[in-house]
Amino acid sequence: MLCGSIVYTITPLLQCAAGAASAKDAKAKERVAAAGATTSAELKKFFNTIQKFGDTQHELMLKLTLYTAVRVNELGNIRVSDVNLDGYKVFIDNGKGSKNRYILFPSDFRLAFAM
Repeated sequence: MLCGSIVYTITPLLQCAAGAASAKDAKAKERVAAAGATTSAELKKFFNTIQKFGDTQHELMLKLTLYTAVRVNELGNIRVSDVNLDGYKVFIDNGKGSKNRYILFPSDFRLAFAM
């Protein structure tokens, strides 16, 4: 039940983030309007709910998805050796188009990665 509610809650957030990235596209603007703007208070409430369950792995995965725009397939392929804590970046091997790239993460993620 929790997984279903997470997907139901996060889908509009992801759609909003995806739509904002290509705001010039008229359809993207419609998706953003349909999804509604997510406030920082709503995001805090969402992550507080995730924290109550004590699953830091899921919390970190959701934050990486929302804050770095990493693709789901790329997220699933991240290995411990791909994380550079000192440089605040994660190496993405064979991402979209079989290309390698780095994604940057906020400094407050460092402690969660270190666990």
